Amino acid sequence: MVRLQFFYYLPTIALTFFLALTVLLNNRKKLENVMFALFSTSILLWLVVQFIADISSDNSVSLFFIRMTILASLAIGAMFIILVDALVSGNKPHRRLWLGAVGYSLLFVPVAFIPSTVTAVTHHSWGVEAQYGATYYAFLLYSMSVFIYTLYIAFLRKTSKSSRARAQLRLVYAGILSTLVVNVLTNIILPNYGLPQEYGVAFGVLSVLFIIVFTAYAVIKHRLFDIRAVVARSVTYVLSVVSIGAFYGFIAFGTVGEFLTAHIFTNETGKRTIYSILAVILAFTFPTIRRFFERVTDRVLYRDRYDPQLLVSSIGRVLASEIRLDPLSKRVAKILQDSMRVTSANIIVLGQAEGEDTDHANDEANIYYQTQSDKNHQDYKIEDISTIRLPVVITDELASSDERDMLERHNIRAALSLRTKEEFIGYLLLGDKRSGDIYSDQDIQTLRIIANELAVAIQNARSYQEIQQFNETLKDKIKLATTDLSHANRELKALDKAKDEFISMASHQLRTPLTAVRGYTSMVMEGDFGKVTGEQKDTLKQSFDAATRMTRLVDDLLNVSRIQSGKFRIERAEVDLNKVLPEELGLIETTATAKKVKVTFHAPKTPVPMLIIDEGKTRQCLMNLMDNAVYYSSTAPSGGKVDVYLEADKNDVSFRVVDNGIGVPRDQQAKLFKKFYRAPNAQKTRPDGTGLGLFLVGKVVKDQAGEIIFESAENKGSTFGFKLPIKPAGEGLTPEKEVAETPKAIKEPAKA
Repeated sequence: MVRLQFFYYLPTIALTFFLALTVLLNNRKKLENVMFALFSTSILLWLVVQFIADISSDNSVSLFFIRMTILASLAIGAMFIILVDALVSGNKPHRRLWLGAVGYSLLFVPVAFIPSTVTAVTHHSWGVEAQYGATYYAFLLYSMSVFIYTLYIAFLRKTSKSSRARAQLRLVYAGILSTLVVNVLTNIILPNYGLPQEYGVAFGVLSVLFIIVFTAYAVIKHRLFDIRAVVARSVTYVLSVVSIGAFYGFIAFGTVGEFLTAHIFTNETGKRTIYSILAVILAFTFPTIRRFFERVTDRVLYRDRYDPQLLVSSIGRVLASEIRLDPLSKRVAKILQDSMRVTSANIIVLGQAEGEDTDHANDEANIYYQTQSDKNHQDYKIEDISTIRLPVVITDELASSDERDMLERHNIRAALSLRTKEEFIGYLLLGDKRSGDIYSDQDIQTLRIIANELAVAIQNARSYQEIQQFNETLKDKIKLATTDLSHANRELKALDKAKDEFISMASHQLRTPLTAVRGYTSMVMEGDFGKVTGEQKDTLKQSFDAATRMTRLVDDLLNVSRIQSGKFRIERAEVDLNKVLPEELGLIETTATAKKVKVTFHAPKTPVPMLIIDEGKTRQCLMNLMDNAVYYSSTAPSGGKVDVYLEADKNDVSFRVVDNGIGVPRDQQAKLFKKFYRAPNAQKTRPDGTGLGLFLVGKVVKDQAGEIIFESAENKGSTFGFKLPIKPAGEGLTPEKEVAETPKAIKEPAKA
């Protein structure tokens, strides 16, 4: 049987060597190509030593070379781990993993030479049969662990695998699975049904080509051919032949055939008639059966198939119906994403100055427009995309270069230039296919057709947009010609500004004596000028509170003036409302007692977080809202009641003041936070109000990215407050822009 052994060993060895050399020469600088060559070399070594063991007639020689096959298998395992890692990581090797793989394989080298691994060999006509001992299970354990670990690297380890890597790995394991299936069928299952052992061995050796061919195809240029087409047509014809053979064989030679030939068509002519009828039926039914299996295999293997003609027609309709650049580009990108099932489709339109070379994008060009097809998209820069020179670029087919690095950095798998006869328009950039497949010849041919039509449509759309922009420019010039009509308005604004400056100056002048009054009153109450009686202290406290209210009114006027002049600033710092709010509550105790209003503070169960806010202006907001609640609750027959709440959730700290007072009429609520506005019922209750408090609260809360809380029903009470966002310490801090205007000598009176 030596001739039969030559028949299946030598072609397998020759084809393995040829594919290893082809892949290596295809790109010797690419890591995965080199690793495939080494992997194939280890398989070649195994085939050669197995072949020598099979053809040798000397038991000792065959035994030695059978043990050498174990060494070769250890080399295959180490090289397979390294190859899978190279496919996953590209040209970025994990040297520790490689050294570990080699070291792990070397640990099992002594197993090959232990007598209990291969105990003896027996020669047969089809080759040599080895008898294995107990230590051979250590080698099986090695093989299983290598296979499981490579599966982990390929599919379970969390890495940023490209679609090309995923497609490669699927092909590699498809080859392994095919080899395993053929070996199980020809060496375990079919021999029980009469298949000669020599044929099982032959098929087992030839099945190694599945691993080599599939892996070679995975490593080398993807677009050499569409392997799914080969698989689909092969499966179709195999299923068709098996189905027809089983069905017509059952009719001709099974129970039905035996019945017909035994009882109806007993002579030879009758049998020939049956077979002729079956042949005619077979000729008519075979195409139908084949088409059925084609539909089944296409549904399985071509789930992401699209109709190129339908895709081109759909995009053509968009190009014919849309003239605006942005919607045109976005609709085309959306159709490409949905039809070709790609992760992103972006269109870049370049702007060219007159006299520039329009054959290619250059460093002086600029990006006139670009789509954004996903949330994670980052704008392209001209220095990046200007590296694309060819009309069609497939990233997975490029050797390592700056161009490939740029494309992979932006997750671009296909780039097509958009150009007309007159000029270079831009680029069509596509991401990975969602299925993990690569771009086929059909994809590229379809995209070429679309790119040609798209370039012309974009050129027209860009011209239309430039005309629109010219019209807008013309309108702007017309507006400039009407500036004389706005002169009177500017004068009014100047007068308004003078008024604001006067208010600001007057407020500053009022603040100085008020500061002195509050300062000295505070010092007297604290006993700095001698002992003060209780009655005197109460009187001084009322004077101090009146001066404080007056100071707040002046502060309100100053802040309004700053808002009008654009000088209103939020000075942020870390503020603890757990301390600030009780201090402000203490300042309204006298007013609340005089108005017979009960103020209740509902402290949070756990302290609220620190906030990055303007402490002084926030204190004004707290006091304005609580002061309003006290004044407008005093008309309740049973006495006023005010509840103050401080709460927090994971995003905000909220402050609320709830009263049982006069409320705000429904038709007045929309105007409530406007400057100088006061509802009619509020004017009756408190004639001396200014209408500035709520306006300033709204401004301060808004400038601190907060939200106003407001609910009210007339004669039932109101809820006022605000929410402020919780920010990490240090976020949002700004340098101090204004010096605090309250002298440090002023001391707040001690709480009663």
